[in-house]
This record gives sequence, structure tokens and C-alpha cells, in this order.
Amino acid sequence: MGVTRQWWAHDKHKRQDIGPFNSREAAAKEFFDYHDAEASEVLTGYGAGGAWFDFRWVKRNETALL
Repeated sequence: MGVTRQWWAHDKHKRQDIGPFNSREAAAKEFFDYHDAEASEVLTGYGAGGAWFDFRWVKRNETALL
């Protein structure tokens, strides 16, 4: 992956991006495991410094098998 394919999770409550990670799934898992125990979904995307492209919502139960 190039520099622009660094994956991030966006914490809308703290208004910050968490990352970078090697995959969307890793970014979402990190968010749910360590950053927001109450959230049911998180916005993910990629970019050189944050979630700027290819936005997708990932639900907590979608990361259960990771």
C-alpha cells in the first residue's frame, strides 16, 4: 500500500482520526477495542493523514470475526 492507503477510523465525538492502520478492518477493530466502548459503528476511510477517501461505516458486529 502506498502512503495514501493508510486506513483510519474517525471518532466523531472527539473529532479525531485514529490510525494509521494497514486495513479498514484493523482500524475499526482498534476503535471498538480501545477507544469507544459505547459506539455501535465507526466511520472508516483512507488517506495520508486521516479518513479522507472511500468512507464506509463499519458496525461493531462486523469486526467480531477479526
